[in-house]
Amino acid sequence: MKLAVALINNAPAFHFGKANDFKIVTIENGNLVSSIDLHDEIHTHQARPQFLKDQGVEALICNGIGSGAVERLVAVNIALYGFNDLSVPEAIRAFVKGTLPQQTDTFECAC
Repeated sequence: MKLAVALINNAPAFHFGKANDFKIVTIENGNLVSSIDLHDEIHTHQARPQFLKDQGVEALICNGIGSGAVERLVAVNIALYGFNDLSVPEAIRAFVKGTLPQQTDTFECAC
């Protein structure tokens, strides 16, 4: 499975709509097998869920997200998870362990 982590300046993105950078990791049998950094200046945040889906992404971790983005992620079957004040590596480890809670609705950033 592929997991995308939304980033701004290489740190956890405080809001999905502001993120143009993503770390995309491939996880197989509970192990991280590859990781790439992806920069997307082409797509607006409204088109980004489909862009991520086109990259094979099945789950997204970000710090805040609005209802429109949640609806677009749900429409393309991308599961949503929050950082919960974790670093990027900690969030990825928590996801792999199954301890990162899935989000089912909007969760606002502190911006």
